[in-house]
Amino acid sequence: MIPRLLPLAAALSFVTQARAADADVDGGAPTRQRASKQDVHVAAGPGYAHDAVLGDVVAQSLVVGYRYRWFEPAIVGDFGTPVRGGGYAALGMSLGAVLQTDGGARFGLRGVIGSDSYAGLGCETFCSRGAAATLPYAAAHMSASYVFPSTGRLHLELGVDTFYGHDLARARVAYVTNGGPLGPTALTEERTLGGQRLGVTATVGLTFDTSSSAARLLARR
Repeated sequence: MIPRLLPLAAALSFVTQARAADADVDGGAPTRQRASKQDVHVAAGPGYAHDAVLGDVVAQSLVVGYRYRWFEPAIVGDFGTPVRGGGYAALGMSLGAVLQTDGGARFGLRGVIGSDSYAGLGCETFCSRGAAATLPYAAAHMSASYVFPSTGRLHLELGVDTFYGHDLARARVAYVTNGGPLGPTALTEERTLGGQRLGVTATVGLTFDTSSSAARLLARR
């Protein structure tokens, strides 16, 4: 009977030693990684927005920022394209507050100042030109994401970004549409550009820790 139990005892001993090796050498407590105090953050993704000029659009967002503790200056881009006719591209600089927790959750709130460019409005399938203008622009972004843990400095990030934007001026522009299903045509029209928009995007990104290794030491739970 005893010889039959020897392999089982050996197996249990091996499992116990393997689990002990994973524990901290000075106390046996499991460890986790602290959130970095500094990182470079890049995130982008598709979504939906409602624009006062274009109506419902397919939206895309882009954020490239550098976080130091709570603060993150960034370059922010918002882009939108309706099913037919034109689009907008808003690009600006932002300064925001970001909370990165040790557990991986990340929350951000930022204000954006920049420009908003409309192009091709009123121009559909058989058109080569449309209404266009570039206006001063301001926006507010609120984001929530999860930064996946990693043994290295590079981390995958998944999240959601919501935004509200507003053109700080409006422009009444004349434009010419060219083209048509039955041959070349030219129509001169006028249109007012500028307004507000509200949207949400699902984002995928990468976060790269730039703080020293001392700031990223393992800490006990």
